[in-house]
Amino acid sequence: MIVIDDAGDLGKGSKYFVLAGVTVYSDCRKYLEEALKAARVKKFHFIDDSQEVRRTFISYISKMELKATIYVLEKAGIKTDEGILLFNLLRNVFPDDEKVLEIIIDDFLNNERKRRELENKLKYEASKYFNKPCRVKIMSEACLQVADYFASIYWRYIEKSDDSLFLLIKNKIKRIIYDIQ
Repeated sequence: MIVIDDAGDLGKGSKYFVLAGVTVYSDCRKYLEEALKAARVKKFHFIDDSQEVRRTFISYISKMELKATIYVLEKAGIKTDEGILLFNLLRNVFPDDEKVLEIIIDDFLNNERKRRELENKLKYEASKYFNKPCRVKIMSEACLQVADYFASIYWRYIEKSDDSLFLLIKNKIKRIIYDIQ
């Protein structure tokens, strides 16, 4: 399973937009349940979590068998198509060995028609690229919390020069792609 989430924005609010694609090989939900109990929270969301909760979750992420790919868009005020960015990321992730590749993307589109169009386009492109069937879903999924952390931590690292949490996860990041617009 590949989970994808973002940090930053495509507007003018930040210099960078970051996508994290995390291929999870271990039982993500099992680790999440344990981490939620340890942190005494109902869910993890980087922007809302305290530093203590973040460190607790990161300690569980470090136990997971996963590979993260980071895609960074350095913006120059140009409007960019989210579908193109997602496919640029997908071309660089590490697929799992399952017969059908499951790709789950954080639900960022409010328009149902656009969501289905993007799912179908990415399913077609990913199946062709990986040479195996792919299921693409834009939805909410518990394991997206892992991708949220990778995207947010890397965004803070490059946008705010804050490496305090990045240093704790950098060994899980296997590829970083910079796209300068």
